[in-house]
Amino acid sequence: MAAQAVKLYSTEIRGRMKSGEVNTLKLLVDLENVHTKGALGAEFLNKTDDVILFYSQAAPNMETYYLNLMAENCGKLSAIKLKTVRKNALDFYIASYIGALLGSGYDGEIAIVSTDNGFLSIKEYWEQISDAKHEVICAGNIISALAMSKADDGRSIRMQEGQKVKDIGNFMATYDERHSIRGRITATFKGTEFESATGDIVQLISDENMRPADIYRQILHDFGRARGLRLYRILSKH
Repeated sequence: MAAQAVKLYSTEIRGRMKSGEVNTLKLLVDLENVHTKGALGAEFLNKTDDVILFYSQAAPNMETYYLNLMAENCGKLSAIKLKTVRKNALDFYIASYIGALLGSGYDGEIAIVSTDNGFLSIKEYWEQISDAKHEVICAGNIISALAMSKADDGRSIRMQEGQKVKDIGNFMATYDERHSIRGRITATFKGTEFESATGDIVQLISDENMRPADIYRQILHDFGRARGLRLYRILSKH
């Protein structure tokens, strides 16, 4: 089910991109400033996002794990290397890139991934001379930039929820309950035709937003009416 959900979501995003319903987001990463830490959240990128890495001889490396995440998940990954190392030179590259981008008619979102407060001046400049579509986001990493995005694809809300501070005791209580459910479901379906789908069944039942009627409909949708009814009958007995 999880794999199907990701596939369906990706298909939906591509369709909405073609129809112009989804805004694009360009993330400009200041590697001299954030280094690998700036790539936190790269797993949440999708095909509406382009990532541009601004780097120099002073900061030429990034962990392969994050490079692969960005390459696999974003729409386009590119890199711009500073030609000559000077004080704040890479900042001027980023500022120039934004000016050229917006001057070319780009009307999507732009996020500067850096903890350098100097970039706030770029944000303020575009707020003063332009309309809301040219708002510039300033964030210390990718996940913060995505959370601040106004793109109406539901992702920003999920990012914001993921960044909220949560009581460890309450989290562990929920975790223990899900672990218990997994154990019961595994035992229930062991040796049955549904044994290989145990993980998907656990995920469905553990979804706090799913009511019993929703679970029933989803099971019939995912497993077909005949198999779904057999599965649901087994669940109803436990």
